Amino acid sequence: MMVSTKGRYALRVLIDLAVNSQGSYVSLKGVAERQEVSMKYLENIVALLSKAGFVESMRGKNGGYRLKEEPSKYTISSVLKLTEGTLAPVSCSKLSGGTECARSEQCMTLPLWRKLDKIIDDYLGSVTLEDLINRNVE
Repeated sequence: MMVSTKGRYALRVLIDLAVNSQGSYVSLKGVAERQEVSMKYLENIVALLSKAGFVESMRGKNGGYRLKEEPSKYTISSVLKLTEGTLAPVSCSKLSGGTECARSEQCMTLPLWRKLDKIIDDYLGSVTLEDLINRNVE
């Protein structure tokens, strides 16, 4: 599993919104400047986050984006699954949302990948944006 820039930046955007909103909307330009990410790339990420219901937007002078929920409601797993599609460590099994390969019945490594997938999902499902903000991750 390799987390793409889209996944990493989505986490950074959500954390930035959580830290800087205090209930109001945060301009995407401000997020782009603080996170040193291009506006164009952030627009794509925020569109995905908005469509999924993670953020809400408001147009106008005081517009921008903010989280729909408290930071404690967003697991890292949910954000990364949204941006990455899957967190599976291999693409040869149903773990990655595809079809199981023809060798799955005799594959000696498949149990390893299934266990690793569960460990990754359990861990990332237990960590929230709030944990990252509070640096409460071990």
